[in-house]
Amino acid sequence: MTEINTRKWAFQILQNLERKENHLNQVIDECFTKSQIPPEKKKAVYSMVIGVLRHKNLLDFILKKRFHGNFDKSQYFVRNLLRIGLYQLKIEKKPAYATINEIVKIAKRKDKNSSGLINAILQKTVDSDIFKEIKNDQNLSPAQKLALENLHPEWLINRWSKMFSDDEILALCDWNNTPAAVTIRFNFLRRSWIEFESILKNVGAEFARSKTNPVFIRMTNTSKLPLKQWIADGWCSVQDEAAGWICHLVDPLPNEKIADLCAAPGGKTTYLAQLMRDKGRVLAVDISQKRLEQIKTIKSQLKLASIEWRLGDSTQISLPPQDRILVDAPCLGTGVLGKRVDGRWKKSEADLSQLTILQKNLLENAAKLVKLGGALIYSTCSLEPEENWKMVEQFLQSNPKFRIENANQWVPAQFVDARGGLFIFPPSHKMDGTFAVRMKKDG
Repeated sequence: MTEINTRKWAFQILQNLERKENHLNQVIDECFTKSQIPPEKKKAVYSMVIGVLRHKNLLDFILKKRFHGNFDKSQYFVRNLLRIGLYQLKIEKKPAYATINEIVKIAKRKDKNSSGLINAILQKTVDSDIFKEIKNDQNLSPAQKLALENLHPEWLINRWSKMFSDDEILALCDWNNTPAAVTIRFNFLRRSWIEFESILKNVGAEFARSKTNPVFIRMTNTSKLPLKQWIADGWCSVQDEAAGWICHLVDPLPNEKIADLCAAPGGKTTYLAQLMRDKGRVLAVDISQKRLEQIKTIKSQLKLASIEWRLGDSTQISLPPQDRILVDAPCLGTGVLGKRVDGRWKKSEADLSQLTILQKNLLENAAKLVKLGGALIYSTCSLEPEENWKMVEQFLQSNPKFRIENANQWVPAQFVDARGGLFIFPPSHKMDGTFAVRMKKDG
């Protein structure tokens, strides 16, 4: 495959991502499934897409200074070709003539009139040191420079400056900008660790088993492994260890009734069923039929009989009293920006007000569904106080029957904060950012 085809497929993925609401990995998988990209070239395409998205604010800042008109209102294909070109010129250090020439060729296929504009703008960047340009820009505030240099939105840097030290912010940005490792959870109901370890070693896998939760295995490189086949065969699932600790906080016991009210895509639902030894019932509730279908697929792959599902709005749904309820609430997702590379640009601080209303409504309805003596577990993949402890405090004020149970009964002390909640900070714990609190409903 030529370099132009690598650019072409990266460009197509970026275009589809602009048009669709799907997650990045879904868009990439869809493109790879429909395309004729050789397996050995998929890594290069994926790397280019992730690189462009990760550097989006930096690329756009440099391009806007050279763009006559409103860059943000220009056509998708113009923006994406300019981003790819600048990324290859300044981040990948590709030869200028060949890079610009091939970008212009792709542009001509879309719109000959725009190809000249794209060529002119990229030519203007060839002799520029974009990092020195940012450093020397007197019009940028320290927060703006920090955001551009560390590839994060300014609003998020400003928020974190009120929560974390400068060193913690830089460490968090560095974590989010480092390619994320793949962590898998082996299906201990189907195979013993000795059997699964033998499978990994036989294919030359490089891996490290978690010291705190040995069900989870961090893989160094999965590109040449039959990971999709292992998943299809039900030997393992892809899941971060942090998500697993939320399930341990739920502490589902055999023959209990558990409800996962924001269940899709199903990683926590299936781990809950496995922790119960597949005895009892885990009810997966989600508002999206399409996403419930994902859970049905994973359930079938893992051969779990205890999972049921229900389409519904969990802010209003009515259920018989449950032993445990998990509310893994939609949130800003600021704890998982290392894996959701496009997430840092898709959400804004303005989204917080709507999300906290949704979180409050989910908790208030869940409170009605927990039986006396049962437990309600609230979790997010956010680092933001409004979605975490402030939300819990607000809930407890209006629901005096509930009290916090210290997470250290179910979770290693290193993951428990001073108030008894589960809190995982990515740079410190080397896994996804996570918050969770377990609350018992007293009679």
